[in-house]
Amino acid sequence: MPTTKSISAREFLRDLRAGMTDEELAAKYQLTPAKLVIVFNKLLEANALSTAELEDRRLGRERGPYPEMPSDFRISVRERLDFPLAIYEKDFPETRGVVRDISEKGIGARGIESKVGDTKTLVIPAHELFHVNLLEVEAVCRWTTTEGLSGESVGGFEIIRVIQGDMEELQMLIRSLPLEDRVAMRKKL
Repeated sequence: MPTTKSISAREFLRDLRAGMTDEELAAKYQLTPAKLVIVFNKLLEANALSTAELEDRRLGRERGPYPEMPSDFRISVRERLDFPLAIYEKDFPETRGVVRDISEKGIGARGIESKVGDTKTLVIPAHELFHVNLLEVEAVCRWTTTEGLSGESVGGFEIIRVIQGDMEELQMLIRSLPLEDRVAMRKKL
């Protein structure tokens, strides 16, 4: 019976982002082209790798194994956060949640109670961590569920308008953070 080899996603992503080619990644991790495609797809599904990163790799290559993009990919690139970035409703600043992912069109959040169709003014106090302005958006809840044993609320919010701050500035800052800084922030908070 064949055994499945375990690959460290963190190490694989570090190598990928350091500029290793598909052939180099396949050689280092002992992957066939088909298995490399599976790894890319798993990273995409886990939001550890963005479609933009994968497309950038495609643009710079003439050949090599590339995964097919699933038909349900979002048009806007979400930045998956692996460190705690607070979010709260403007009217209830004492009840803070955590941003799970963010794009120019939406925010995934944990800890914000909502029902589908609710419109809320959400505040991301990014100025508490970075040299950026506080971000305030008007957003409508598009989906909601509960997570884990605690039944904590998780939801997706479509941004209707940015009231204060700059969404693009925050996304660029998050995208530029090295993995080591993200890990350090997670430990510090």
